[in-house]
Amino acid sequence: MLGGTWLNESFEIYAPNATPSATLSPLCVSAGYTTVTNGPYGKMARYQKLTSSSGGYLQFSLSANNSTPRPKGFISFKILQNSNSSVTSANQFFFRVGTNDTANISSAGNAFIDLRFTQDLAGTLKIYSAATQVGTDQTIGSTGVQTVRIWYNNTTNPFNYVDPSGVNQTLSSKSFVVFVGNNLKTPSASGSPMTTPGVATNDIGKIYFATGSSNQADFSVDDVYVGDGDNTISSSSGDDPLLTGSYDILSVPAGTS
Repeated sequence: MLGGTWLNESFEIYAPNATPSATLSPLCVSAGYTTVTNGPYGKMARYQKLTSSSGGYLQFSLSANNSTPRPKGFISFKILQNSNSSVTSANQFFFRVGTNDTANISSAGNAFIDLRFTQDLAGTLKIYSAATQVGTDQTIGSTGVQTVRIWYNNTTNPFNYVDPSGVNQTLSSKSFVVFVGNNLKTPSASGSPMTTPGVATNDIGKIYFATGSSNQADFSVDDVYVGDGDNTISSSSGDDPLLTGSYDILSVPAGTS
């Protein structure tokens, strides 16, 4: 059974150089330093911060007026590191998952999940939860569009998911996994510990793209999707055809397609 979609943003509705806003994207909370540009496969939201002072971020809620917490789910987005000689390799671009309110997630300690993409030739990726690093530094390359997929579970019960290679997995309680392309970037497909921030009074309910207020970054994102964590698809044994698989990988028996 397919799960629900909470956020699905492709930025195609915007004119080039426009800034995303709640007028066209109702769940958009803020879009500092962000404009829509033409990317390799359509429009993308480009976060370009070249100043070393003041903050600014691209943030979305995961429900209207933050009315519904999202304790478990699936997140995907495409990311592109833009070549920019004005940004040094010491700078990072953050993707963070935070509590169900409209406050920004400028503090790493307030993030359930925190991905830090370094603006360098290796495409270094560091993964954190509540300011604690999960696993070791990863590399994803600095050229081309990459697809990031995250399953997270802030409940006390495990749930099943199908990974990008089509393999059935079980995600443990209070854990998360990160894939880039088909490659697992966290230590275990069954999940790495997801720490609840000490300041959290609400469950999960927003996502955030930014860099530090004193830092610079130039990255583009696209096809930002957040929805139900169980991406498995199945039908009853008597159905013709019998469907199995996931949102991204769907198997139809030969001769029935």
